[in-house]
Amino acid sequence: MASLRAQIEELLAAYEPRVQAAFLEAIADLRNGIQLRMLIEALERQDIDAAIEALNLDPGAYARFQLALQETFTAAGQLQSANIPQPPGKRVVFRFGVQDPETERVIRRVTADRVTAINEQDKQAARAAILAGFQQGQHPNRIALDLAGRLNRGRNQEQNQRTGGIVGLSEPQQAYVASMRDRLLSGDPAEMRKVLDMTRRDKRYDAIVEKAIKDGKPLSQEDAARLTGRYADRLLALRGETIARTETGMAVMAARMDSFRQGLAKTGYPVEAVTRKWRHGGGGLEPRLLHIQMNNKTVQGMTTPFVLPDGTMMMHPLDPAGGAKHVANCTCNMEINIRYDYGLR
Repeated sequence: MASLRAQIEELLAAYEPRVQAAFLEAIADLRNGIQLRMLIEALERQDIDAAIEALNLDPGAYARFQLALQETFTAAGQLQSANIPQPPGKRVVFRFGVQDPETERVIRRVTADRVTAINEQDKQAARAAILAGFQQGQHPNRIALDLAGRLNRGRNQEQNQRTGGIVGLSEPQQAYVASMRDRLLSGDPAEMRKVLDMTRRDKRYDAIVEKAIKDGKPLSQEDAARLTGRYADRLLALRGETIARTETGMAVMAARMDSFRQGLAKTGYPVEAVTRKWRHGGGGLEPRLLHIQMNNKTVQGMTTPFVLPDGTMMMHPLDPAGGAKHVANCTCNMEINIRYDYGLR
């Protein structure tokens, strides 16, 4: 049988795409639910609260995303329960129950509470984009279309979707889109050349930018909208990947901790008999130095936090308490074991 770590990696590989697809579906639903006329009218009055309301950024759009996280949590809890070491001299049947009151609280924390946090980020980012549009003297129609995206009209449902909008992007990503637009419309060759260094751009449009640089002219509004729209779509895909990897990992780690808590209660051993070891996951191209330093660090008990070199306390890798700097795209893992010789030494 494959090691538990290998099984966890297989579980993540299976559930991350589902979570990502559900997130992108939620964003498509949000964009298609924008009441464009009401949004423009609110922007004409410079009524930001009414504009946010017209965006209909309802957390209900994330229902399938939340369900995908719940399914991930349950699968991870069941996997962990099947891998809890047996106490010496007896056989214990470990089963993971999601009806446990403490488990229900954990599920809310890694599903419903995460949806609430993402939804609040959506609203804050939209508000920031509207304020930036007002400060730059943009027309309400342009602000509205930048938020919602342009409608791809066609015969099937997929073609009748809004694309290229900035609703669904993080606040920094929205700033990147605005920066690209400003550069393309500046007419300044040095500024336009910076667009060719933006890594998530659609390189198929580089020739348009290069011609504009050569001519010393800004791009047309239409071309600038097309390029920034493609850029926004690619940034959204990146955010979907990041959220799927991060939120799926959070659900898996929280489920494993909770499953072990349930299993420990069946053994009769105290929480102090548990050891938890941090395992660095590699970190891709830019591994976190602090997480490398945490590799093989062990804590005793189920309630003792890991203390990172910067003083951050986390119950496990991908614990939301660590904040984005320790959680986003983290691939670290954790070993959990019971010392059945606890108290005999």
